[in-house]
Amino acid sequence: MFFGIVISVSVIGAIVLAIGLFLQRGREGVDLSPRPLLSAYLYVASLAAVIVTAGGLAALLTFGLGTAAARETIYGGSFGEVSPVKCAPGIDCSAEATPQEQRRRVVEQRDRRAGEDLIRGISFTLLGLLFFIAHWTARRALKIDEGRSALRRGYLMLGTLAFGLATFAMLPDGVTTVASNALLAATPDTYRPRAGEPLAGGLVALVIWLAYLRLVVRDFRNTSA
Repeated sequence: MFFGIVISVSVIGAIVLAIGLFLQRGREGVDLSPRPLLSAYLYVASLAAVIVTAGGLAALLTFGLGTAAARETIYGGSFGEVSPVKCAPGIDCSAEATPQEQRRRVVEQRDRRAGEDLIRGISFTLLGLLFFIAHWTARRALKIDEGRSALRRGYLMLGTLAFGLATFAMLPDGVTTVASNALLAATPDTYRPRAGEPLAGGLVALVIWLAYLRLVVRDFRNTSA
């Protein structure tokens, strides 16, 4: 869900940005010399690295919430006691799982999802940070970040748009789902959706959105000065 929203918005925004730059250049067209192409690649790759890192942080936060709070609230699933299996007359149900066995399997599935979040969170965060640092270092070495280029402004605006929309799409849903799972009474056949992913993804997107927004505002003030 997190990657789907952010990547979709980023792709659409990148297309719109490319069209805008092309129209802004007018009859001269787009400069396809090596340095502008390399600059565009470094900015796109940097945004991709931020998205991967954010996905890893969201997975780690989901695992942390599931450890600190009730795991069934974060990872969803069936609440209450599992009803015994009822067999039709004349049918041997001795091989059917008992309610206790069904409950154990549900808990094991939640534990596995938590473990997957931990592994994915560590790997995505480390790889995303490594990828971002490598491209940020290349930008600094080539002095691509100097000045107020259209590419830099487009990169900041695209990051602000992508993570802003991800925040608005995920955070309200995550908060509502967690509150419903925690506060509303559950019957034995109640199934609650997984709340950790939209909540954690929304919180991470919120922090990154505010960081990009701060850079956009600062760049706007410097331009206006």
